[in-house]
Amino acid sequence: MKTLIDLLRDAAKAEGTRPALFIGGRRYSFQDLHKQSDAFAKGLVAQGVSSGDRISCFLPNGIEFLVSYLGALKAGAIFNPLNRVYRSGEIRQAVEDYTPRFFIADSDGWQVSAEVLQDAECVERIILVGDSSAEDDRILSWEKVGTESKNVVLPKIDSESTAGIFSTSGTTGRAKGAMLSHRNFVTNSRAIVSAWRWTRDDILVIALPLFHMHGLGVAFHGWMTTRSTLHVLPRFDAEKVLVALQKNRATMFFGVPTMYARLNAVERPERFDLSQMRLFVSGSAPLPPKQFVRFRERFEHEVLERYGMTETGMLLGNPYEGARVPGTVGFPFPEVEARLVDGEVQVRGPNVFAGYWQRPEETAESFDGDWFRTGDLGTQDEEGRFTLCGRRSELILVGGYNVYPREVEEAIESHPGVQECAVAGVDDDDLGQVPAAWIVDAESPATDEELAAWCADRLARYKVPRRFARVNELPRNAMGKVARHRLEVD
Repeated sequence: MKTLIDLLRDAAKAEGTRPALFIGGRRYSFQDLHKQSDAFAKGLVAQGVSSGDRISCFLPNGIEFLVSYLGALKAGAIFNPLNRVYRSGEIRQAVEDYTPRFFIADSDGWQVSAEVLQDAECVERIILVGDSSAEDDRILSWEKVGTESKNVVLPKIDSESTAGIFSTSGTTGRAKGAMLSHRNFVTNSRAIVSAWRWTRDDILVIALPLFHMHGLGVAFHGWMTTRSTLHVLPRFDAEKVLVALQKNRATMFFGVPTMYARLNAVERPERFDLSQMRLFVSGSAPLPPKQFVRFRERFEHEVLERYGMTETGMLLGNPYEGARVPGTVGFPFPEVEARLVDGEVQVRGPNVFAGYWQRPEETAESFDGDWFRTGDLGTQDEEGRFTLCGRRSELILVGGYNVYPREVEEAIESHPGVQECAVAGVDDDDLGQVPAAWIVDAESPATDEELAAWCADRLARYKVPRRFARVNELPRNAMGKVARHRLEVD
């Protein structure tokens, strides 16, 4: 089984100096990335990094992030990318949980993490990109790490080695560190490439954060697997994304539902020629059917919705050929098996992680034999197509009846007066829990009475929200997934 390093090495040998990666206003070949990450890896080893050491990385999208990632893998270390929107409390949690020996940041990241790192005895070296004038005798300049260690021999990497510790989204509490191996990543990339007919001729544009599974595990790894062309934007801006798709003659775009909602809000979409596009993919959170239909009407493309997790990579997806049914997540990817047990989606395959970092009890609870319990509730139609109903932990129990938040949300979001909404359970003295809805109004908002009547026409009475709260925006994590535990009841 090949490792991620093998994929890069093979691509560098086959593609030479052909520009294939566009990031930070510059272009790079596979060969550039291979050489730079080799030098950085040797610098890390020279500084004392050994196999199994954790290296936490707190960098924005940029070539430095990718070189740090690949360099850490080549040095035999375990890469731990940190969410760029983390503040000091979340960084402290990550450092306490993963005890990294090395910590990589830029000047902005240093401002956020400095106080935490001052108290972190486990961190032996702090590698700073750019300004390294901060006062700490552990600090090294990122730019110099890979310049003085040309004779270092790098370790041999096994496909079963842990490549990274990725923090789960933490939408229901403290994040856990999922341990993913080279084998997990390579097999999942192979499945994605096959399912989406991804080839060397494709041109992919993304505005996803690279610290997340979607940006790194799907887009970047798929790019290495296919040796195609990748344009990484620093952040999402709907107009700039559409310009990039047209200018670069892109064929693929990967995004999250929030991105598609903002693309749908762009005025006069006919200004942009997207005729060369063959695939728009949505994931990381459910895509509201209303946004699916609106995108098809405005851009004449059907979004392919898929489903994956930090712990497993990609699991299910609507078909490339065939019907893409709004609100569903389709069928298992190649080499993935999926089943329903008491309404919960369970999966197995070579893409499934080994477990949570230093949490053996939670790891054991997450498996039923070799089947991973996703914690997501779902249904399956007669064709085998899966639909997700929500997290088991978010299930609302109303007088003994189960209410799935996603079902109620879809009913509410079908009202023209609602832009988007989130539903969660709130305590009730009589029924135990009742549904409540947090609403982001559209231009012509509906009253509470109108929404209650709308739901009553479409849902059983016990599913109709008892409360409606208006908010300017829903609380979300970095990938656009609604953080229900942050919804506040008046």
